[in-house]
Amino acid sequence: MEMSLPESPGPPTTGHPAALGGGGLAPREVEVTGGGRDAPQLRLHGRAAAVAGARGVELQVSLTHSQDLAAAAVLAVPAARSDK
Repeated sequence: MEMSLPESPGPPTTGHPAALGGGGLAPREVEVTGGGRDAPQLRLHGRAAAVAGARGVELQVSLTHSQDLAAAAVLAVPAARSDK
């Protein structure tokens, strides 16, 4: 995962998976769904969905948190082929 880090201390920034070209994606283009008993999933919109489709990848996400921190790990894996 490629992260965009601030030059000086400040609020956290949004990381964008390198598989989708890093920056240039609006935060609203990547939606986390699921929760509770359901595994988290990423739903891509707009340019993020178009780039993932063009590159033939799906994104998988793992989330973790504590009282003070939250983190996500995102993997780009080959998209399932529908012609099987």
